[in-house]
Amino acid sequence: MRLQQATNTQVGITSSMRARWFEELRSIAQCFVAAQQTSAKLEGASNTERGQLKGALRSALDELETMRAQRDDAKKEAVYLRGRLDELVAQLRLQEKMPTHHFDQQRYFPAESSHVEPTDILQQLPKAVEDMPFSPQQRETSQTSRSAPLKARGNSNRGYHNNQSRFFGRLQAAPSDSSKCSTSGQSTPDFYSGLARGQISQTPNMPQGPFTAPAASRQSTERHIRNGQLAISASPFQAPQSFQKAGSVGSSGPHARSSHSHAAPSSQASRLQAPVHSSELVLRTEQNLNDFSPGVTPHKGSTDEERVTGIFGLFNAIKVWVLKYCGSPDEDSMSSLGSQYPQLWDYVLNITYPNNRQNAASHAGFLLTNRATRCYFIARMLIQYVAESLWNPEAWEGHDRRLTSVLVGIKQKLDPKFGYDAALQPHERHALVDKRSSVIYDFISQPGWTNSEASRIAQTTNRLKEIVGPMLSSGDLDYESALNELSGISGTALRLSAVLNTCRLSFQYQFNECGIKFSEQSHRALNNALTGRELQSQQWRVMCVVTPGITYRNDAGTSMDPRLLAKANVLVMQ
Repeated sequence: MRLQQATNTQVGITSSMRARWFEELRSIAQCFVAAQQTSAKLEGASNTERGQLKGALRSALDELETMRAQRDDAKKEAVYLRGRLDELVAQLRLQEKMPTHHFDQQRYFPAESSHVEPTDILQQLPKAVEDMPFSPQQRETSQTSRSAPLKARGNSNRGYHNNQSRFFGRLQAAPSDSSKCSTSGQSTPDFYSGLARGQISQTPNMPQGPFTAPAASRQSTERHIRNGQLAISASPFQAPQSFQKAGSVGSSGPHARSSHSHAAPSSQASRLQAPVHSSELVLRTEQNLNDFSPGVTPHKGSTDEERVTGIFGLFNAIKVWVLKYCGSPDEDSMSSLGSQYPQLWDYVLNITYPNNRQNAASHAGFLLTNRATRCYFIARMLIQYVAESLWNPEAWEGHDRRLTSVLVGIKQKLDPKFGYDAALQPHERHALVDKRSSVIYDFISQPGWTNSEASRIAQTTNRLKEIVGPMLSSGDLDYESALNELSGISGTALRLSAVLNTCRLSFQYQFNECGIKFSEQSHRALNNALTGRELQSQQWRVMCVVTPGITYRNDAGTSMDPRLLAKANVLVMQ
């Protein structure tokens, strides 16, 4: 407009010339505006790309820090193993230099039936922290199928004990497909898929650890190979005598604790003051223990009902096994549990009061020596190992290289400590869980799964045997039937792990500490006839959680769908 007003006063400029100039100026202005808009878009795109690059760089730096931490851990582990190797070599050299008349072969080497030579000791050295002898804090891997050697304490040059006195027995041979589980004794609930107990694989080799036969009967055992499978024929043997007193078993690994730091239950454990009055402790005798129940009624015919049936069928099978073989407490063995089996004692203390070892020792000593609570507590020890070591996706790592690689990658993205979980949308998390379920399902659908299943069942049976070995009742027991039934429980637990980890859901198992207040929404009392509301209003407390509270989340859809699958079955005290 200003240009038009200025040109109107000039003589000799026609209106057509002014119109043409104005049209050209308008085109120039439009081009300028378009250039500004394009510049703004480019700037926004560059900012977005810059943010994405920064996020990718941050993730790469986090992964680099993780790899550095793993490298440092590997260096520490290598230093420890090198020192351990030097120690073993020094012991062997010392034994070679020792005069024959001063050399106690039984003290330094295992019995002939254990088939362990001095050179095998060096070959059995653990290659990772997770490969150390059984510890509840360490996860199971494919390499833990070979028990690590026992660490000699100090400079006492204490050798390896024979199989009868070992708590951490060697891994048993993989069960054959044709082997059948013993049906003697009380019956246990079957797995809900319809598999009979007789179809569950067993570990058909020589019982070891607390189940080992005396030396006389071991010498009569004949091993032979039939059609490429290991078969064993052994004469009947009596129960081993005082296997709990066979000798101290040293812990191994950088995380092992000294036996002096374990607060073992005193010889007066049976006379410890009970958390509640004896008349209020348990309303029913151990011959009529309450069955475990989820405390939540699932929809009839739903998949939740099938899961509950399978899970609590296994829980009740464990309870029946414990009641049958571990019902009578042995006060002498329980009083020396901390000194004889320090790692197992650590496991027991962590179940009760993880942050107070003195209270934990007193509480655990009472639970193990009291007939009304003993079976519940031992069942809790087995159930916690199954839930934490078999029913999580990490239990499937180590079976196959591709499977392990995929599971580790998914675990890092779902684990909050890596920082990814908080940034994931529900659909992204569901995609990862779906991928994890699919890769596990593909693995168990392969023909090679049969061998892996048999190996893992044998490995799990050994771990369960290590837990319940010192807990067995004194007297005449059918150790072969006990081992076969324990193998059946291991097979059922492994198949349940396959079901739970291929259903595209995320399960959580919650074991509360002892001493917390009873909650009607989360707990189901086993030893009190009062309703949950009355127990909560009267401020009863949890004496021991026997079965975990089970929840799961379903990330499919637009929102997360958490559900309570089962309440925790607990013993209460006041």
